[in-house]
Amino acid sequence: MAGLNLIVRVNFDRFLLEKENPMEFILAVVGMAMFLEGLPYFLFPEKTKKVLAEIQELPPVNLKIIGFILLALGLLITFFSTLINSD
Repeated sequence: MAGLNLIVRVNFDRFLLEKENPMEFILAVVGMAMFLEGLPYFLFPEKTKKVLAEIQELPPVNLKIIGFILLALGLLITFFSTLINSD
């Protein structure tokens, strides 16, 4: 796990150093995350309410598993995007 952390950190640092203004990149990422988070509420408000009610019924262990999978996928996407952009 420490090896993956080092690889992600080195690639992320290199990606940020290639940008003229790292804050511009960070703000773009936060803005995109907010856009993607708000999209289901805007497009499907009733369905979103139903899904959120169903999520409350799930046991905490299932939520932890879902959260872990999403975290891992997010890290993998970030890692591979830095490899693609390094060409």
